[in-house]
Amino acid sequence: MKKLIYLSKIENDTLYLSEEHKVIMFRYYERLDAAIDSLAPTKEAYLLLDDICKVVVDYSNSFGEERDEFFYEWIRVIPTNLTYAVGGFIAGLRNSNNSELCNIYYSEVFKAASDCLMALNIVKPDDE
Repeated sequence: MKKLIYLSKIENDTLYLSEEHKVIMFRYYERLDAAIDSLAPTKEAYLLLDDICKVVVDYSNSFGEERDEFFYEWIRVIPTNLTYAVGGFIAGLRNSNNSELCNIYYSEVFKAASDCLMALNIVKPDDE
């Protein structure tokens, strides 16, 4: 698998149910990472998104023992919340020079989320 530029820490910190779950999430992270990279944010701008990403992953990981009881909620926490965080981040980067590019990547981020959530439908709680 390719090394992520912006989301590698998030990828490493995510709790995965199975290898299948890990691959689905990596593909999602890869698409978000490519969108962020293509917009070339400043380090300061990215650090704000990074803080939000950490909160999302920590929230997902906090399900811990209750993952079985709240499986379908747990497995969708990251793609749902991270999508809105990255979408908002892209909106914050938008200016008169990059508006069209931001629109393209904004759409790509939401398409990545849709694809990820559809793929997660095949993951079952007993896939451990």
